[in-house]
Amino acid sequence: FLQSSAPEVYPTHLTQFGSGICISCIRIVTNMCLRVAIEKGIPMVMLGNSPGQLIQSENEIIFQDNKIPYELRRNLFKPLAERVGDEVYTYLMLDKDEYRTTPFPYTINAFPIIGYQEDEIYRTIRELGWTKPEDVDPNSTNCRLNSLGIVKHKQVHRFHPYDFEMSLLVRQGIITREEALKRVEDPEEKALRLAEQVEEQLLS
Repeated sequence: FLQSSAPEVYPTHLTQFGSGICISCIRIVTNMCLRVAIEKGIPMVMLGNSPGQLIQSENEIIFQDNKIPYELRRNLFKPLAERVGDEVYTYLMLDKDEYRTTPFPYTINAFPIIGYQEDEIYRTIRELGWTKPEDVDPNSTNCRLNSLGIVKHKQVHRFHPYDFEMSLLVRQGIITREEALKRVEDPEEKALRLAEQVEEQLLS
């Protein structure tokens, strides 16, 4: 994960929307979900991206991961593989046989379709027993690694990786401008403190 945050590991068209650490982490989760879906014959994988996390177009709402040519996908992760080894391909992308699966499962970003209300989401999951952890930064509900991604991204790129998402959520009326500023400015410097702890754990 630390190497994911290095300059030029991921192209600018991705890092302008999120940290390299988050890109790797989300890709690992998505890849494992697709692998299970292929194994079990499940027709779709649902992602929890907010409407502010869609990068370019409505084509990202429903898509098939194998529409991107295999070698092009592999080339995307080549800079990271050169730093840490070819085993990263196993975690970040499917193998050639999995890529050729027919029918191939769809990936669906549901929130832009069904609606996205953070207060309603929190209320519902609290009823199921969820409690928000205290040791996360203002932009995360459950991930300490996110703090490290934020800090490393700001060091390399000189802007907050959530700037784009927060601005879109404000424009769509999902959160207020004040709430967005509170998240990215992080006046308590929670992300910085957590990032130091997480980096120490990763290096130990």
